[in-house]
Amino acid sequence: MTETKNHQETVRFVQVNSIAAQIELVYQKLKSQIQHLLPESEIRHIGSTSIPDSLSKGDLDVLVMVKTASFEGAEQTLSKLFEDNSGTEATHYFHSYVSTEHPIEVGIQLKTIDSKWPCFLLWQKRLLEDINVRNEYDDLKRSFEGKLMTDYRRAKERLIEKYYPSD
Repeated sequence: MTETKNHQETVRFVQVNSIAAQIELVYQKLKSQIQHLLPESEIRHIGSTSIPDSLSKGDLDVLVMVKTASFEGAEQTLSKLFEDNSGTEATHYFHSYVSTEHPIEVGIQLKTIDSKWPCFLLWQKRLLEDINVRNEYDDLKRSFEGKLMTDYRRAKERLIEKYYPSD
């Protein structure tokens, strides 16, 4: 959940368990819609709302993975349905979108299956398997409650980089 303060977005966190049912409904609807349009894609629920007992901004992140040869076509298809995420730069292996048609914020991350970065699935696996890292991440979130989203995102990137350096 986010708020705008002096035209700058601030961050608020909620317990994932309190919004899990709503998140799952939106995820299943989007997954079905995307799978119908991109039948060879692999679709996953990622981000903090995919980690039980954690803190989240209350948004849903959906990862859509396609083969490199299918990436451009998938980009064209998803661009007809969703808005570009202006906060991220598109590359030849990654493109980020947002959906504003749901009661919650939704991010759709399109990437090639064989690209190492962004490391969404590695980070998700680490958070699911390592309670110490999950606690470290939740502590970071608590320390940014009500503060600027841009500052939180930079700190989050540094934390992920600590475990998965981008070389």
